[in-house]
Amino acid sequence: MRHDMAVLATNHLKRAQEDLQSAESKISDGCYKIAINHSCYAIFFSLLAVNTLDGFEEVEQTALLTHFNRYFVHTGAFGTEMYNMIDSVYSVRDKCDNDDFYISTKGEAEEQLEKAQKFVESVKIYLKKK
Repeated sequence: MRHDMAVLATNHLKRAQEDLQSAESKISDGCYKIAINHSCYAIFFSLLAVNTLDGFEEVEQTALLTHFNRYFVHTGAFGTEMYNMIDSVYSVRDKCDNDDFYISTKGEAEEQLEKAQKFVESVKIYLKKK
């Protein structure tokens, strides 16, 4: 891996960690929709970290997921459960952002945070191997 790509991937992963911390804080503050958004951002920046290794630097969510699925899930680098978990978190975030009547709960925010933590951890392990 080129040095600049390694630095960029590391920076993306640091941002993911910051978003996990923010999500935890927002749950403590009772701001569940915001916590879910930060959990989603943690996944987003982790996806950026992994995709950067391929030189793929697209920042549009659908393109990131498509690339991740094709080059990392279908090749076995990450299990299909990771892709499904990401899709699940993004689906909940979409409800939070676009449904004015949607009420998120503490349990739901904690569940999304747990999924994001699991994904970020799997990305950390993957990056250490590279």
